[in-house]
Amino acid sequence: AVLCVLAASGCRPGITLTYDVRVSQALPHQLDVELRLAGLPAGETLAFRSFAAPSDSRPADVRVFDANDQPLATRASVETEQSSAHYSFIAPASGQAAIRYRVVPAGRRRNQHTGFKRRRKLVVDERFALLRGRDVFVFPERVEAIGSARVSFTLPPSWSAWAAWMPEGAKRGPMERSGRRALEEMLSAPLAFGSFATRRFDLAGTEYRLLFETGIPEDGRAPVAGELERAVRAVAGRFD
Repeated sequence: AVLCVLAASGCRPGITLTYDVRVSQALPHQLDVELRLAGLPAGETLAFRSFAAPSDSRPADVRVFDANDQPLATRASVETEQSSAHYSFIAPASGQAAIRYRVVPAGRRRNQHTGFKRRRKLVVDERFALLRGRDVFVFPERVEAIGSARVSFTLPPSWSAWAAWMPEGAKRGPMERSGRRALEEMLSAPLAFGSFATRRFDLAGTEYRLLFETGIPEDGRAPVAGELERAVRAVAGRFD
């Protein structure tokens, strides 16, 4: 999905999005997300959507609450293999609300001819999680209404969060995001949660970081890192 962000029109300040992404080893195979909203236009119908491909992941148990933690009536579209999920509600008088949902990667699929097929684009388990921003973050459909976004993480004690747009090995946050490029990166960049060792190399002014789950022995990391670096350099060399 491509996210285009336009300058907000008029004098109304943009909506503030505050995400808290929770990962618990006691509840593997899912993420819990709370999106707190401020600066909502009271009385207007607001629409939010997931940019995730429904075949890869889906928001589950989506609920909306007002500032007093009372549930708000929410309308959800029917999610299909071809379209993303959409949610709408009427902004309360306080201009504040919270959207709570779980992120559940699609599981294995059944094929009577070939048996089970495991999709591994996304991984969430007891050791680590690997997703994309669009699998995690629900955004307003009218992205031009966004003023800024903040992202925090609640992670197991030894885990950190990793993405190209955040400080290396972020423990919690919050991290501020505003502007077109910053919001696009939130959706497009991979996200990793876990306990990782890093390896780096530079190529043409770009730093590449490789993350290895710390359960992988050191003598198993070096060959893989070498192969990945050679592959990157070979591909880059075709464009010299």
